Amino acid sequence: MVSTDKVAVFWTIALVAGLVAFTFMAAEEQSMRMSQPATMMERERTMGSESTGSMMEESGMMDDSMMGDSMMDDMMGDSMMDDMMGDSMASGGNADMRDTMMDDSMTGGSMMVISVSIPEGTSSPGCEVSGNCYIPSAISINRGDTVVWTNDDSGSHTVTSGDTRNGPDGEFDSSLISGGDDYAVTFDTPGTYDYYCLVHPWQSGVVEVS
Repeated sequence: MVSTDKVAVFWTIALVAGLVAFTFMAAEEQSMRMSQPATMMERERTMGSESTGSMMEESGMMDDSMMGDSMMDDMMGDSMMDDMMGDSMASGGNADMRDTMMDDSMTGGSMMVISVSIPEGTSSPGCEVSGNCYIPSAISINRGDTVVWTNDDSGSHTVTSGDTRNGPDGEFDSSLISGGDDYAVTFDTPGTYDYYCLVHPWQSGVVEVS
């Protein structure tokens, strides 16, 4: 009986020890399972943070690159414009362009063409009485404007700068204008320009340029 009781006690102790070990292992496994989601969530947050930081860095690099390209475009544009302006100002052919731009600025940018008629019948004296040897006989224009004289008479006439007392002054001279033809002068310098007809000296007119 004593031997049998010892065996029973041994197995009882072994069973209890096994149960304790099993309970401990189960508790350990449950603890690991509970800690694993937190670890995974922490890892996901860490990966998300790193991904966001990487995206922000890439975005910043793209912005910097785009800004750099924009600045380079601006610099290249300004440089090219400066070179073009420098070449333009340095070339002799563009001096006329600058003069034209200055003329346009001074005249308001709109140059006009004014027509003057040499009317029929002016080959004979009499038009000087009414002042209609040129129609109109007195005109006022701006610098850069052009005056066009058209011969509406059957006889030939001239448009010659100067007057009958002092003769031609050399500013302009149409020579003979046949009937139906015309003659044009562009006035680039302000002043008063008297003119007359060499063939018919009673014909006279004046152009005022401002």
